[in-house]
Amino acid sequence: MSDITFRVRKGEVVGLVGSNGSGKSTLFNVITGIYAVSAGRILFQGQDLSGLSRHTIARLGIARTFQSPRLFTGLSVLENAVIGVDAPYKTPTLLNLLRQLWIPWHRYASAARGAISACRLGMHEDRNPATLPYGERRLLEVSRCLVSSPSLLLLDEPTAGLSDEESNALIRLLHGTARDTGLTLIVIDHRVSFIRALCDRLVVLNHGELLEDGLTAAVLAAPHVIAAYLGEEG
Repeated sequence: MSDITFRVRKGEVVGLVGSNGSGKSTLFNVITGIYAVSAGRILFQGQDLSGLSRHTIARLGIARTFQSPRLFTGLSVLENAVIGVDAPYKTPTLLNLLRQLWIPWHRYASAARGAISACRLGMHEDRNPATLPYGERRLLEVSRCLVSSPSLLLLDEPTAGLSDEESNALIRLLHGTARDTGLTLIVIDHRVSFIRALCDRLVVLNHGELLEDGLTAAVLAAPHVIAAYLGEEG
């Protein structure tokens, strides 16, 4: 990756698009401290994230999902969401302690129930996430992020495995959250209809470099973007 520079405003919803291997998930890994920055800087609310640990970056208010859901299959759906509350400090072992302390557990569980209900998973709170369909496991990961009340949420392929109805519900949820809380979103997704409906702006990567940055409708109509991305995606 080289020569990638763009800014994201508070409350903005930005789509990060490009063909497979263009560097989208790699950029998420750099932002969240999984990969080290070899050159340049990543600034979040004026603070340079370079060299910070993943937990420190999470405590600053950055949450993310992954291409494949990362859930605790030894915990219930509700317990997985509870981990999102003050996420950098939570572990499955700590959850066992919280269950013995009714007041904090009740507070955390209440917040988690709100998040999983918003993602249409409320009826599954006692189930093991391993028994959920793939799309619902993805929604559980989104709910776990939302319950942490992040300032910046990075979503990596959130509609993979979702039906059109579930995708449209997710659009409404994310739009509403961004509007009501000022949440900033950067979203990777190959479903063009989802990106078009959700995103204010698009940043297009091609072979690890910035190809285009602009308003969604204009970028989707740009011939060089169609050739590099939309043509491949069909």
